Amino acid sequence: MKTTTKLLPLALAICGLAVMQPAIQAEKEPAPSPASKAAKAGNATGTTLLASLFAKAPTKNHFVSPYSLHACLTLLRNGATGDTRAELDKALSLSGMPEEEVQASARALREAFAADNGVTLETANALWTDDRAAFLPDYVKQQQDVFGAEVATLDFEDPATLQKINKWADEKTHGKITKLFDELSDSSVMVLANAIYFKGTWQDEFDKKQTFGSDFTTAAGASVITQFMRRDGTMKGAKRSDLMAVSLPYTGGKTSMLVMLPAKGTDMGTFVKGMTPEFFSKLRGELRDQDEDAFLMLPRFKVECTYDLIPALQAAGINSAFTGKATFDAMSSHKPLFVGNAVHRTFVEVNEEGTAAAAVTAMDMSDGKAECSFEFMADRPFAYAIIHEETGAVMFLGVMNDPTAK
Repeated sequence: MKTTTKLLPLALAICGLAVMQPAIQAEKEPAPSPASKAAKAGNATGTTLLASLFAKAPTKNHFVSPYSLHACLTLLRNGATGDTRAELDKALSLSGMPEEEVQASARALREAFAADNGVTLETANALWTDDRAAFLPDYVKQQQDVFGAEVATLDFEDPATLQKINKWADEKTHGKITKLFDELSDSSVMVLANAIYFKGTWQDEFDKKQTFGSDFTTAAGASVITQFMRRDGTMKGAKRSDLMAVSLPYTGGKTSMLVMLPAKGTDMGTFVKGMTPEFFSKLRGELRDQDEDAFLMLPRFKVECTYDLIPALQAAGINSAFTGKATFDAMSSHKPLFVGNAVHRTFVEVNEEGTAAAAVTAMDMSDGKAECSFEFMADRPFAYAIIHEETGAVMFLGVMNDPTAK
């Protein structure tokens, strides 16, 4: 896993947040919407994979898109059969869900993202096949109906094909991720890809004149000078014995950044594992409007990550998909067919104006041989998420360990 971090230095503080009052016992919640079901499944997958990726490099910055990961893996899952389908269903929290519901929920979440959310929020999906192979018509129709997938047949032996695929990633992420693959192997015959792009302006922007430098203690214990943004006024926050949190809405109020600061001494790896769908649902329900004298200091940062997903996916229980035993009979009659490469690239930039974030996930299919009263100060490692408020979907999820890491 390669991580490149470019930081306009960073940190975060909040004063004047009141201790959270016990929640009034809520009435029975209504049945979740189809979009929320897909969001919950995606959130679970994202947390599992982030925990595995984090464990491999616990002092590095991390940023993933649970939505992009789940969407691309669902494209893969929809073409799988037998044990391969069962392994993917379990890892994607889809086991036992009726097939019609799987597809309807995925479509509903994509449509929820496409609605007017007050921000720029775009998703895209693509299926490319070499002229040596072909997707089955029913598979193509399903991915077009559910994911709006673009489909094209290309010559994978032509160097221009790699350029076309990388150009697609560049265009769909508005230039934030300019390259999806470094190369396509001689045995590559298909590529399945998802992209998501987000750009939101803070509902209450930070004043650049108030940005200042101060110390941030990294995961490795070093002290680095970081640029902190600052804002005063009412905001939503929560205080518990295990963490403090603040929610920062983007324009329109339908998306937000939830910043979570674990209590001192907390192992970040353990904290990340605990960021389950239930964790997010409970924490969001505990957020309360804080006093007008509250103030916030948030790190200004820029992070780019590239992940080889196969080890993390295997740790999640997906194994046969990467071997000659894979069964993708619902995708293509071409054999053998398995995942030869799985990549996830992400980008996030947080500044006084707002946030830009993007991710691309791809499965390279191969037919060859397999491979104050309250003070919130994020001056130490913290986790953060960009959330679609209506569905609860965690679109992006990250860990900031060192805002100055290169």
